[in-house]
Amino acid sequence: MSFRRILSALAVVLLSPLVSVISAGASSPTTTPYSCARVPMSVPAGRGFAVSTTLDGSTVHFVAPSSTPIPTPYGGVPGDGRLTVATGSTNSPTSVRLPTQFSGTALITLCLVPDGASPAVLVETYSGGAHCCVDTILFDRPSSRQPYRIALLEALSENALSSGPSRIPYDPNQGLSLRSLHGQSLFFGGDGNFPYTFGCYACTPSPLVISALEGGRLVDVSSHYPALIRRDAGTLWSDVLASTSTSGGYASLFGSLSAWVADECVLARGSAAWREVETMNSEGFLSDARYHEAIFSPKGSFLPDLDHFLLTHGYCRGQIPVKVG
Repeated sequence: MSFRRILSALAVVLLSPLVSVISAGASSPTTTPYSCARVPMSVPAGRGFAVSTTLDGSTVHFVAPSSTPIPTPYGGVPGDGRLTVATGSTNSPTSVRLPTQFSGTALITLCLVPDGASPAVLVETYSGGAHCCVDTILFDRPSSRQPYRIALLEALSENALSSGPSRIPYDPNQGLSLRSLHGQSLFFGGDGNFPYTFGCYACTPSPLVISALEGGRLVDVSSHYPALIRRDAGTLWSDVLASTSTSGGYASLFGSLSAWVADECVLARGSAAWREVETMNSEGFLSDARYHEAIFSPKGSFLPDLDHFLLTHGYCRGQIPVKVG
């Protein structure tokens, strides 16, 4: 979890006994595909707060009590408040229950996202820590006659991980960020299977994952945006080259190289990427000694481990060997 994301999500310090921040919503999804509340950076001790945002005649409102403690080391605002949604068809607010796993964490995201009859509701909370963790929930409403339901739930609690119909790669160190491209609301995140797998957290970036809301669930559409994946792959390859230079170290080599191959496979360039990995191995950059130092374990070899890891997590099928070593 980067300081940039925390500070951009928790933006305004307010001092009233009950803070209320209203984000002006768009009149139609053609002007603003999504709408997010301005969540305050902090509130004074013993005071509550409220935030709202509006989109296409629907309003989501979050109110937190004054008695809620803030658990994160960076401060924040209570994340276990009351969530209500008023839709354009009824204009009467209805309560939407947040999972108990979110209780006590700090609210960082409250957004409305276009989704058929009524906007979907995105809520994220931050549990604290330098690298972890963001819990994400997305509520959608199948029709105006049905209540909101969970379309995606990613939480650390063992009974809340990956609930709902959505099955996207998710990195709890990042959560999801909204971005509009060509009038469509997209969710940007990473694949949480990568961090720590081939080294320390800072040494093991996750490849870019782009998702879209389709039919009440998030779908991985990363391959539909090759320019963005190429840009991410370029950044990762720069990290690889820096790690192999005489002035650089090898700590980030294995993690950055793994995420780079994943990106290249999304671009259908996995065969060429794997040949590059084999070349680096033949040149001694990926020796077992360096690999064991990176992963803090005196066993295994990088090529077979990477091959198995990528194929197990749905990358590179038909592009890299089925089994190495």
